[in-house]
Amino acid sequence: MRWSVWAAFQREMKYVGRLLLQLQFIRNRLYLVISVFFALLACMTFQSASTPQAIAPLRKIVFVTEQDGNREIYIMRSDGSEQTRLTNNPADETGPLWSPDGKKIAFVSDRDGNEEIYLMNADGSGQVRVTHTTIDNYIYSAWAWSPGGTKITFALGMFTADAVNSTIYVVNTDGTGLTQLTDNQESNHSPDWSPNGNLISFVSERDGNPEIYVMNINGSNQVRLTNSELQDYSQVWSPDSTQIAFTSYRDGNGEVYIVKADGSSQYRITDNEEEDYPLAWLKSGEAITLRVPHDSIEGDVYSITPGNSKQTLLARIDLDGPEVVSPDGKQVAFLTAKDGDFEIYVVDFQSSARLRLTNNSAGDYGPAWQP
Repeated sequence: MRWSVWAAFQREMKYVGRLLLQLQFIRNRLYLVISVFFALLACMTFQSASTPQAIAPLRKIVFVTEQDGNREIYIMRSDGSEQTRLTNNPADETGPLWSPDGKKIAFVSDRDGNEEIYLMNADGSGQVRVTHTTIDNYIYSAWAWSPGGTKITFALGMFTADAVNSTIYVVNTDGTGLTQLTDNQESNHSPDWSPNGNLISFVSERDGNPEIYVMNINGSNQVRLTNSELQDYSQVWSPDSTQIAFTSYRDGNGEVYIVKADGSSQYRITDNEEEDYPLAWLKSGEAITLRVPHDSIEGDVYSITPGNSKQTLLARIDLDGPEVVSPDGKQVAFLTAKDGDFEIYVVDFQSSARLRLTNNSAGDYGPAWQP
C-alpha cells in the first residue's frame, strides 16, 4: 500500500517536472517574443522620427540646382534618392518640363548666347536645340507641352525702355513651324494647353489688367473669358477641357473661380479672408488649391469639389517657392528656405509625412513631376 502511494507520488512528481519544464520553455519563448516586439517598436519609432517615409509610389522629379556653381538640371526619386546630373556645361539650364509621355525633358539654356528651348531624353542624352530666335533681349515664361507631345507653346518676352512685353509662340518639338500666336503691344503670357489639345488658355494684359483668354492652337479666335477691374490669372484646365479654374481679385482678395471654356457660367468656389490659388485639377474632378493666410510663412493645401465646394485639408506647407502637385494628386513638392537656402521638400497627403529631398549649401528649385 505504501509502495503504491510512493509510486503514485513519483509519477505525479515526474508529471509536475515535465509541466515545469514546459512552463519554463513557454516563459523563455514569451520573453523572446516580447524582446523582439520591443526591438521592432524601437526601430519603427526611430525610423518614423528621423526619416518619415511617404506612402505614395516613388516618382521621378526633375529640378534645377546651383550646387555645381551654375544652374544645372538634375533628376531624382521622390524620396530624394538617386540624384543624377543631366546637363553639364558653363551655361545656365532652367525650367525643366516633362513631355506628356515622360520620356523627354524640355528646358531653357543660354549655352548658345541667348535663351533657347532645348530637348533631351530622360537620362540627359540626345540634347538638341528646338528654338532659334533672333531677339536679343527676351525671356521664356510659363510654357507648356501639347497633350500629344509634338508641340510646345511659350511666351517670348522682350525688354523695352518702358516695360517688358511678351508674345506667345508655338513650335514643333523638332524645331520646325515656329509660329507667333498673339500680336499686340501688351504682355501675353502663361499659355496652357487644354487636355484635349484644341485650345490654349493664356493671360493677356491688353485690356489694362491681367485677364484670362483662350484661342485656337493656331492663334485664331482669341476670346476673353474674364472681365473684372482687378487681375484674373493662374488658370488651370479641368480634365475634360470644358472649364478653367483661376484666381481673381474682383472681390478684394484672391479667390478661386470657375469659368467655362466659352466664358459662360462663372462662379466662385472659395470664400474667405485668405488668398487662394488653384494648383491642379485632378481626373477625379477635385481641384487642388493653396490657401495663404495673410502675413504667414505657411499655407494650407486643400482639395475642393466644384459644385458643392466641399473642402478637405490635405497638408500644410512652407511658402518660399512654387508648389507642384504630383500627377496622381497624392503629394506636393515645394520649396523652403528655412534651412538657410532653397531646398525641395515633398509632403504626402495621406500620411502627412514631410521629406526633405535636397540637402546642399546651394539653391535647389524648379521641381517637376514625371507623368
